Amino acid sequence: MYYANSGNSYTGLCGDAKILSMVRRATTISALTPQVAAYANTDIGDWDEEACHASGNQYAIWVPLKESISSAATAAWCIDSTDNGSRRVSGAGLTLGSGIYVCP
Repeated sequence: MYYANSGNSYTGLCGDAKILSMVRRATTISALTPQVAAYANTDIGDWDEEACHASGNQYAIWVPLKESISSAATAAWCIDSTDNGSRRVSGAGLTLGSGIYVCP
């Protein structure tokens, strides 16, 4: 929907008020404190920090899950613009790296 309504581009997706609200609310539900600053494509999503990367025809959104707080491994929900869809990802040291637009 965002893509079609934005001239077939995901640029600006992470600054959209509705997207910001959803990502920050999901982070809060995970018992973590969401970022206050605007999301940047260089942010790294990890065990305790959400991230939103968007550019042109691709995006990835990463929200850490509550279980990351009490475990040695990262657990997060990630969605991207590929056919991978929305899914849980987990593993020691797993992140959504800077400038990455595909969930690990």
